[in-house]
Amino acid sequence: MVRSIISLGELRDLLSRMTNDDNRETLENLYKYLIDIRFHARTFQGDWIQRDHLYQMDGFTSFRAYLLSEFVEILTFYGDWYDFYTDHFEKNRVITVIDRHKLISNLSNPSYFGYPPIFHSPWRRKVDNLWGMGPLDNLIGMQYRMDHLENMRADVVDLTTYPVQKIKGFVEEYTWQPGEKIFMGEEGDVELVQPATQIVNANFEIKDSKKTWKLWLVLLEKPWASELLERRLSTKYNLLKTLQLDLPE
Repeated sequence: MVRSIISLGELRDLLSRMTNDDNRETLENLYKYLIDIRFHARTFQGDWIQRDHLYQMDGFTSFRAYLLSEFVEILTFYGDWYDFYTDHFEKNRVITVIDRHKLISNLSNPSYFGYPPIFHSPWRRKVDNLWGMGPLDNLIGMQYRMDHLENMRADVVDLTTYPVQKIKGFVEEYTWQPGEKIFMGEEGDVELVQPATQIVNANFEIKDSKKTWKLWLVLLEKPWASELLERRLSTKYNLLKTLQLDLPE
């Protein structure tokens, strides 16, 4: 199944190229219907609540919002089709539907090879998975880890610079700033809750993660390195030595 979003002008051009003497009247009536239903959506003619529940268009808040736009959705199905009403099984068909409920065409697949023109070219195939990996998928988790560690370190610095204030008893409203005077009752008190600042000096090995991240970027330009990288990624320093790569800090 292929989903396409085109404009009304492109739809008009598509139907004109599909028109011949046999289907001219059918396609003209179809285009008139598509224009009429959009006109009814603008004038609130009909029950749109039920239609919004029946037709949920991806990228649009409702079916009526879709009709009010200048775009048209076309779904193209490649494969076998069984017609329940006629008890007829059609093989290797190309079926095109517009607005989720109007049929444009139902033709045999014109491909010379007999299969749909849909191809998946992954950078690396996964075992027992139809969807392969992209060249940057390995970097996503690594980048998330580095961002998390850097953000956590920044949070600790912020909590140390602007610590949490624990207020006890009656304390008049004040502004947290240098030289501020705080007036309070006899049992009132203001105490700063300092975090453990030792975490700022902890070694998160972010530098090593950045080296590995840069290594991936270098290897993406070397198609022969994919298999080698899979075998020796755990020993990245030996891999650097093997490839004789001098990565910047």
